Amino acid sequence: MNRYFNREWSAIWFWGILAICCALVVITLFQFEVRASTGIVQFLSRFVLTEENNFGAWWSGLLLFVIGIHAFDGYQLYRLHQPDAARGWLLISIIMIILSADEVSSLHERANALLHLGKMLSLLPFGIILSTMLGYAIISLWSAEEHRARAGLICLGFFFFGTVAVQEYLEVKNLIDWGQLVTLRGAIEEGVELLAMMVLLAVSIGNTRGIFARKGAGAYPAFEIVGPISLPGLAIGLIAASLIGYTTSRLPDLSRGHPADWFSATVFLLASLAAASRFIRYRENIGVLKWAMTGLCLVASASFVAVSPEGTIRVASIDVNARMLLFLAVSALTCAIWALSYKNDAGVYIPAIVAIVGIALFSVFRTSLLSWFVLPTYLGFLVYYVNSTQLIKVVHPQIQSNILARLSEASALVVIDSDPTVAARDQLETPAPLGTGAYLSGSQRNSRSKTLIF
Repeated sequence: MNRYFNREWSAIWFWGILAICCALVVITLFQFEVRASTGIVQFLSRFVLTEENNFGAWWSGLLLFVIGIHAFDGYQLYRLHQPDAARGWLLISIIMIILSADEVSSLHERANALLHLGKMLSLLPFGIILSTMLGYAIISLWSAEEHRARAGLICLGFFFFGTVAVQEYLEVKNLIDWGQLVTLRGAIEEGVELLAMMVLLAVSIGNTRGIFARKGAGAYPAFEIVGPISLPGLAIGLIAASLIGYTTSRLPDLSRGHPADWFSATVFLLASLAAASRFIRYRENIGVLKWAMTGLCLVASASFVAVSPEGTIRVASIDVNARMLLFLAVSALTCAIWALSYKNDAGVYIPAIVAIVGIALFSVFRTSLLSWFVLPTYLGFLVYYVNSTQLIKVVHPQIQSNILARLSEASALVVIDSDPTVAARDQLETPAPLGTGAYLSGSQRNSRSKTLIF
């Protein structure tokens, strides 16, 4: 498995995630004892993997999403010279994102309410679609000899997922009576599911460069799904948040997972990665404020899943909506960090602060269930929009001329698909030149034009 770890950061990333997974399985196994405790130990019951709308569900769902991000890097890495393999990785990425949404949103648990074919038969159409996508992805990866070992491990990972489906079937049919060992059944099921995720993470992590790559291997691709969004893109995201939030608020079984919460969690995760992007890609020292924003977005991502939109907290003999307090706290901390950062780009931070203050004031006077499914995602998109602006940098004219000269030299030596920017990409995106602040966005990097717009 170490062959897929390019550098020490990859090992830290993998083994750190594995350690957390093991801890969650142990908590799930001893969940009754944890709930019977007090203080911090009792708080760990919010990490039980067999329950919905808690930190455990967030971890499982977002881990699937992270694997999807690594798989998408595979698409970016191979799409020019190995298009078949690239298509395979793209399909794996889509599958993992779908599974992520299902894990947090409880989509497959609601399939019968949509199709009315029975609890198991209602899953069949979705299983056929995902199996077809997976089969095509495996065939695409197998067509490239260097990807065959990884294709085999992907099959192994999804085999483990398949055993989880079998366990759920046995549970539905009551074919096994676990009796007092019900927590063991849950720990085994969730543990096997996490094992499948770790296999897929180990296979896909090698697609990502930046801090995960060997020294000198370049910064591309590194979490390329994280990129700057335009104002029209922001508007589309807000409209999608409204539609998903409304749909979620109309669901009859809100004790299960919430699609709107998955959407806000993934947006905040992307915002977190955007804040740390220059470290991830170029190992730059991004400073305390950027790390604070990274941590805040990560906490917000988890909390908006774990804190119920209907929960209350008693404050000075008044019951206050718990999600409103969380929303106001995240808004206030975000504004504080941006206020300390505004000198770098006042034109971005000041309007964003004004917008957040307006949303926060609206949240105080508008406390419907719909609001608490929609407003967190609004906030997440706004934070992501601002955090991702750092991915577009204004390059000093001298630096730009040096980059253009290197492009010219590279195009004279190697021409790939008649695009000199592609030929010079790996040379350009090394820590040395890009440490100066230059960065080519995804659209610029893949442009057919020789003109660079920074």
